[in-house]
Amino acid sequence: MPFHLEQVLSMPYSKGMSDMGEKTEAFRRNVREMLDLKGMTRVELARRSGLSRPWLSGMLNGKAIPSLLTCERIARALVTPLEVLIASPPSPRYDPGTVSQKEGTSGLL
Repeated sequence: MPFHLEQVLSMPYSKGMSDMGEKTEAFRRNVREMLDLKGMTRVELARRSGLSRPWLSGMLNGKAIPSLLTCERIARALVTPLEVLIASPPSPRYDPGTVSQKEGTSGLL
């Protein structure tokens, strides 16, 4: 049985928010922001991740809780580290094109 994101983030080594609902919502928000940043549609994300479009839409709208495996599939489809997608608020905007530090930035906008 796969772990769900809320279970993994509540494990003792996890840092950040204590409320599991907030952690899952941070993941949802960061995925939506990444879609906007990359100019990718939900249909394209569903295709790239191998998830159904209705399930993905439901998850992004708070009607489903993703498993850790699903979170990893979404991260791979977005070509974004999972750590960026599960970051607590304020959510960073990841720029995969930034490879060097400039004026205090390190790949995060």
